[in-house]
Amino acid sequence: MGPQSAGAEPGPACYQGGGTEPTVTDADVVLGYLDPEYFAGGTIELDPELSRKAITEHVLARTARRM
Repeated sequence: MGPQSAGAEPGPACYQGGGTEPTVTDADVVLGYLDPEYFAGGTIELDPELSRKAITEHVLARTARRM
C-alpha cells in the first residue's frame, strides 16, 4: 500500500532512505498512529518531518489545485 508495495525501495519517506512519495506508513506517522521513536521495537528511527513533507507535496498540493 505504498508507492510500489511492501518491501519497495526506497520505501516510505519517513524511513530516510530517499523515498519522496507518501505511503500508508507516512500517513500513520503524521496521524500519530505510529511512534517514530519506537517503531519496530525501536530498531527503525522514523523521521516525521519527511512524512509531512511527502504528504504536503504529493497529497495536499494536488488537492489544493482541484479546489
